[in-house]
Amino acid sequence: MTDQKKSSFDFESISFSVPLKGGSKKTIINNVSGQVKSGETLGVLGPSGAGKTTLMSVLTLEGFGGISSGSSTLNGHPLTPTLFSSHCVMVSQADHHWAFLTARETVRIAAQLCLPPKTDIDSVVENMLSDMGLQICADTRVGNQFIKGLSGGQKRRLSLAVALIKRPELIFLDEPTSGLDAAAAASIMTWLSKTAKSSNLIVFCTIHQPSTKVFLMFDKVMLLSNGRTAYFGPSQDAESYFNSIGHQLPPSTNIADFMLDLVNSEFTDKEQVLSILDTWATRSSAPLTSVTPLTAETASHTLFSEVKILLRRHFILVFRDPMVYLGRCLMFCFICSFFAAIYIKSRDRVQEQVLFRMFLIMWHVAVPTSLGVIAVYVYNTEFFSVKKEVKNGLYRPLSYMIANFIIQVPFMVILSMCAVTISGYGIGNWSLENYPQIVIVYGCGLFAFESVAQLFSMQSDPLLGMLNFMNVWFSAFLFAGIMVPREDVVWPFRLACYILPLNWVLRSMAYLEFSAGTYDGAELCTDTSDQACFFHVDGDGNQIIPGWTCGESNKLQCMGREGIQVLDSMGANYKSLTSENNVAKDISICLLITAVCKVGYILLMRHKCLMASKILSPEEAHKAASASKSSSGLGEFEERKKSTQKMVNVTDNSRL
Repeated sequence: MTDQKKSSFDFESISFSVPLKGGSKKTIINNVSGQVKSGETLGVLGPSGAGKTTLMSVLTLEGFGGISSGSSTLNGHPLTPTLFSSHCVMVSQADHHWAFLTARETVRIAAQLCLPPKTDIDSVVENMLSDMGLQICADTRVGNQFIKGLSGGQKRRLSLAVALIKRPELIFLDEPTSGLDAAAAASIMTWLSKTAKSSNLIVFCTIHQPSTKVFLMFDKVMLLSNGRTAYFGPSQDAESYFNSIGHQLPPSTNIADFMLDLVNSEFTDKEQVLSILDTWATRSSAPLTSVTPLTAETASHTLFSEVKILLRRHFILVFRDPMVYLGRCLMFCFICSFFAAIYIKSRDRVQEQVLFRMFLIMWHVAVPTSLGVIAVYVYNTEFFSVKKEVKNGLYRPLSYMIANFIIQVPFMVILSMCAVTISGYGIGNWSLENYPQIVIVYGCGLFAFESVAQLFSMQSDPLLGMLNFMNVWFSAFLFAGIMVPREDVVWPFRLACYILPLNWVLRSMAYLEFSAGTYDGAELCTDTSDQACFFHVDGDGNQIIPGWTCGESNKLQCMGREGIQVLDSMGANYKSLTSENNVAKDISICLLITAVCKVGYILLMRHKCLMASKILSPEEAHKAASASKSSSGLGEFEERKKSTQKMVNVTDNSRL
């Protein structure tokens, strides 16, 4: 955007209604219109429940759960998801940032993603930090509910800095002064007003209760009540307008407070409020100005450059956020070493410790994988930041997914090594011969559970996602072939034995560990007539020679001399264990489970990031309302679901 370029954001006859049980509907926004041009700042005021946030949601294509109708255009073009990501930004009331990045790093990464490659990033970042009053905390981490960081007001200003670094044509701000003191609010609004004029920026913001100074900084104000317009026009003309309809501003009274009191139907006479709304509705609105249509812009960065920038950010987060990987590395070492110490006697390769050695492997596989529940929370928290950045056009959803995948792969191997190296090979005396294969098998199992965690992180409530993950983990533990034989599980529950990864990981790890050693207390024997000599039978019913014997004194715990014999002996009771080499098959199954979960995660992530509502024409809205009414017998939940499927969630495929 050049400084000479003029833009106009027009919205006309915007309405929003939600279907109710019985075919009726509730109108939340009713026939609201307005226009904001380059260099202008519009403040939308109204008491609680007036419809400010709903109007913002409809205009930013997030009006879900109901029917949006009217017209919304930027320079004559209907506002679509693609147009929005190219020319607009949205700053929501909740500040979603990366908690372990500093304020400077947050602004820098945003600048790298949305500004042309040859831009002087350092200069732009420092100027933005100065304008937002963030230089004093530029090297402070953002923080979250667990670690200290920026204050609420500083996070609010950081959100504005990230949004404005893109140099958009239209910016939506939901309560930009929320959490700021009076001085900070006035400073931010002064800067926004100056920036709008100097950069031909359109500013559309909702505000709850501005001071007189902040109110007069708005070029235009819109007063809403009960979803209707009570006033729309220049802020300096508001007082004279209300004087003209019989409402005199008392001396020494904040004009904003005065206007809000006039239309607050909860504390003011409802007839008076209705009269004010009806008076404005009778006014003839001025025709909207025709403006030159926008020219579609192309992305400044390629997919490769976006992935490179996001990879750099992910590496920083990996080493600063202990919840993601480093914390789990330490927990894996501690937990597995604890079990190895409990089963310390199993380090001796003797007949009496064979089963305990197998149990140690089982605990090594089962317990660390349950810590994937941490990943559910982490990825759920990340999603809100990713969604905001994608909506504001900083990068494609695919770029984040690729960067996340590239980070995950090596760390699954590192986590695997942390789980088995000290405890299994240092304490448990496992055979080093198959160490690389065990690390790979274990890593594939972790990757499968990590992918399950990512899939469940897409649920809106992280606690629900964590609960569902633990249900899957408990099921995997139950159906791993140790607690209950696969053949004894009735259908359809037996399906869990095949589609959950723990069974396959345990089978291969047991094979790799036991097949590599010999076990004292047993000797090989070839005399098939010897009653003390044990022989296994192959698939054709022939005895496998040699067999083994432990003498007459230890028949109950005689599992075998060689690892293959031990595996066959345990397989008699635990059907999932076998002397056959299924390592490649088990790895493939784990990777298949991972792939299925990854595809589900990618589809959900892409859908939620690109999900947008649609503002329908009056004819389309009427048809949608009729369809909702005809489905009244389905119950309230089904009504809303059906209408939502027809009218909202329109995804623009070109944005991926």
